[in-house]
Amino acid sequence: NSDISVSEDRSEIDPALLEAKYSELQESDGTPVGDRAAPAGDGSDASELALDRPQQRSWASGIASMADSVIGAVRTSTQAIGISKPEWHTLKSMTVTQRHAELVHAEAYLLRAMLNVAMGDGMLALLKEGWHVRSAYATYRNCYAYVQDAHAHGERVDDHFVSGTYLGMGVFNLVLSMLPAKLLRFIELVGFTADRRLGLELLAIAAGWRTDPATAELLGPPPPASSSAGNGAKSTNGAIHPCGYGLRSEFCGLVLQGYHVFLCNDLFLGYPNFPLVEVVLRRSLQQHPNGLLYIYFEGRFLMTRTSMRDAIERFGELVRKGKGAVGSARSSTTPQAGASAESELITELAAIQVSESEREEPAVGLPQPSAGSEGASDWRQLQYLGHWERSLCLMALGRWLDAAEGFNLLRNENNWNKAVYTYALACCMWEHYLTLCGGVAPVTTARLTEEQQRVLGIVGSLMELVPTLKRR
Repeated sequence: NSDISVSEDRSEIDPALLEAKYSELQESDGTPVGDRAAPAGDGSDASELALDRPQQRSWASGIASMADSVIGAVRTSTQAIGISKPEWHTLKSMTVTQRHAELVHAEAYLLRAMLNVAMGDGMLALLKEGWHVRSAYATYRNCYAYVQDAHAHGERVDDHFVSGTYLGMGVFNLVLSMLPAKLLRFIELVGFTADRRLGLELLAIAAGWRTDPATAELLGPPPPASSSAGNGAKSTNGAIHPCGYGLRSEFCGLVLQGYHVFLCNDLFLGYPNFPLVEVVLRRSLQQHPNGLLYIYFEGRFLMTRTSMRDAIERFGELVRKGKGAVGSARSSTTPQAGASAESELITELAAIQVSESEREEPAVGLPQPSAGSEGASDWRQLQYLGHWERSLCLMALGRWLDAAEGFNLLRNENNWNKAVYTYALACCMWEHYLTLCGGVAPVTTARLTEEQQRVLGIVGSLMELVPTLKRR
């Protein structure tokens, strides 16, 4: 055994000397090395000889060779299919124009999907456009990862690209987070993310709310650093790439205002940030005093704060604003206008009959322009929405006939949901009938006055009309 060359730490053995020693011992008496008894002592030399059997050496070398082959094959295949780096790395080699083209392509995909779903056949159209929505989201996610990686390396991306990226990622995270928990788990399984705090933070940054001292304090602390990175991109201490005033910053502000004014209350998503909304709306109206969207947002905000009279005034202003305001002058009638407008409305409603034209089911899809609406404002549907909100406020104040005028106008000119408009109109007329009766409906109609009988007949005609206007 003295001929065997072993290093000082006895971890490396010379293979050539081991093989020569093995052959010498094999030829001496023909006894296999593995069957020989270990010599007296610590047994270390015998162990070294046993470890160097040809079968074990060949087995170990085969495993090593196989591992090298597998590693080489994996490297070759990953390079062949182009996944050695994340997808967003391709944005680094693009020019500024090409990166903006990727962003516009994602926006066009998403808008086409939304239009096809709105104009299509419901769930079937949603399934058909699901792939386009997924492709748009993948592009937004790659753009977001590229922006965060550039920020980690001290680079600055132009504000127009950042605002567009934050708008897409913010809306996706915000909308998907509103889905039910069971559906949300499936959505996350196919690659989407639903982080509401991150979505709100991205929209606030792109809208300029995070850098404005008047709104930054009202926003509260930013989300944790773990929510700021995505798709393999690095970030600097969890910080998100800042954004100045970009092309899509106003859209980010509108989405945030809509979230706090509408969705928080209507979908029970939590308490809206009223102080923040008040500051932003005041500033927006100073910059755009005739902006119909901001006027509508302010009306909804006042309505949420139960300032009904102020909300009625703002919704009335919305109806009157713009070129070719919708509706007749009577739609803005004040309660002091006298009994002439009330008499005119009741006379008009008394002639209601269930005609064949009203029994026809409206076409599925977006509302069609009503007859005689030529020259109306391009914001006609928003003004109709103002009529709806104003009528709800009037109902809350018990001004039944004023509210009925708005619902009657919607029933005649708007096709969104004639059954709801007709039912709301019938409810207002029933409450007006109770007012005429002193607050309590009489058991028998034998002693009703002519006015009471006429109003009661209107209620019956409207209620009979509601089932014929339902959509399937």
